[in-house]
Amino acid sequence: MSKDVTRRILLPSVVQEAHDKGQIHFHDADYFIEHIFNCCLVNLEDMLQNGTCINKTLIEKPHSFRTACTIATQIIAVVASGQYGGQSITLSHLAPFVDVSRKNIRAEVIRELSNLLKRTPEDDEVEPIVRERLLQEIKDGVQTM
Repeated sequence: MSKDVTRRILLPSVVQEAHDKGQIHFHDADYFIEHIFNCCLVNLEDMLQNGTCINKTLIEKPHSFRTACTIATQIIAVVASGQYGGQSITLSHLAPFVDVSRKNIRAEVIRELSNLLKRTPEDDEVEPIVRERLLQEIKDGVQTM
C-alpha cells in the first residue's frame, strides 16, 4: 500500500518518471508513507559550525575538538532513534576543531608557564606541551566517537 500511495500521491511526477527510467533510484518507497525514514547523510559540518538543536535544546558551536566529538555522538544517537536504517557521517567535519583546541591549549600553556617562570615562555618551551595535550585531546575525542 505504501508503495502505491507513494507512487500515485506523494512523489512528484518528475521523481517518479526518473525512477521508472532508471535515472535515479527512489529508495524504500514501501516505507515512505511512514513517519520514520531510512539512511541519512548527516550534515555534521552545518550542525557543528552553526550550532544545532537537539531535543529542543540549543547546542552552540563547539569550542574544542573533544566537545565537537561529544556533540557529534549526540547527533548520531538522535538521528538513529528517528529512523530504521543506517547513517553516514564525514569525520573530516571534526578536523577544524583540532585547530580550535590547539589555539586554546596554547593560550593555556602560555598562561601556566608565564605564571611559573615569571616571564613569557619561548616557543620551544610551549610547543612540546601543546603537542602532548593536543594529542591527548584527540585521543579522548576519538575514544568518545
